[in-house]
Amino acid sequence: MMNHRQQRFALEYLVDLNATRAAIRAGYSRRSARDTGSRLLTNPDIQTEIARLRAEQAAETKLTIARVDAALDKLAFTDLPEILALKGGRLTMQDFVNLTPAPKACLKKSQDQNHRMTTDDAGNQIPLMSVEIELHDKLKALELIGRRLGAYTDRPQRKVATITFNMNVGSETS
Repeated sequence: MMNHRQQRFALEYLVDLNATRAAIRAGYSRRSARDTGSRLLTNPDIQTEIARLRAEQAAETKLTIARVDAALDKLAFTDLPEILALKGGRLTMQDFVNLTPAPKACLKKSQDQNHRMTTDDAGNQIPLMSVEIELHDKLKALELIGRRLGAYTDRPQRKVATITFNMNVGSETS
């Protein structure tokens, strides 16, 4: 059975996942908050309450691992031809309203840069517009997907060396 401060700690822990700050906000002593927060996280009742609160939060926001994975997939696997097009020998951005959700999700920033006039092969003046686009970090999305799949770890792999010694114990030399 948890007391009021322990329940408050569980709620506060979900704010920033920092046990020290959660302990302070829950009313525990600042001086011992680090040790208190660490100790509280090992309490089975508090662990159960944090898990329950996280599940409740996920249900309210409809946030699931599948949704996060789908969003990362959009960032990681959308190719530039889905955003850019070659028209009349010039590279242009696809019409934004015609973009599917995946390329739209990849765009971090898109803005018109400048408008100027140019001359085509026939000598006609045609407007030329440049657009600057910035995409979300594809490598970061791939890294997160890789971590989710267990492909990368932050811990370096240790190599274990085995050395075998053959010794003849107790032999006498003459």
